Amino acid sequence: LDTLLIGAFLDPGAVGLYHVAKRFGDATLKVGVPIQQVLFPDVARLWARREIRRLRRTVVQIDLITGGLAAGVLAGVALNVDLVLALTVGTQYVDAGILVVLQLIATTTALFGTALRPALLSMGLQVLLLKIVIVATLGFYLTLLTLLPMIGVIGASIAHIVLNTLWLVAACAAFARTIRHESRAAEVVPIGAGG
Repeated sequence: LDTLLIGAFLDPGAVGLYHVAKRFGDATLKVGVPIQQVLFPDVARLWARREIRRLRRTVVQIDLITGGLAAGVLAGVALNVDLVLALTVGTQYVDAGILVVLQLIATTTALFGTALRPALLSMGLQVLLLKIVIVATLGFYLTLLTLLPMIGVIGASIAHIVLNTLWLVAACAAFARTIRHESRAAEVVPIGAGG
């Protein structure tokens, strides 16, 4: 739908540049999918056993590793974006450089939350996760429709940054709140226990 909206507001050349940039972002995001699949049973087990410290540590470590690696890719591409584009898609797409960098900022933001999705699902927060996705998606389209006429195709890549930032902030808040609640519940000692 985003590509169709860009086509409605802008020329086919802008759509082509956006498509190239989005492919770079999508390729980066694919790294997180197998990690989430492998991680889900482990975080579900930790949550079921209420091993809150290990769960929190696991989620934070995975998110820092995947986000950090993505940030490294972002830095490398940003410093050599013209060369990367010339070697991968051809010199005719070097104008997509800023879009590629912005898309990689968006996907790096998302990858800093790689472990959050399986963690929230294991905590039984599917409805909350759906609400977060809906709000982030609305933020994406609001940003897209606002910025496209004002700054062109760059607005579409900024909309992806908004989407992933909204998702990451809300998912982090939901995770932290749930972990805090469970940690407090674990500290409550029933009357008569211990003695």
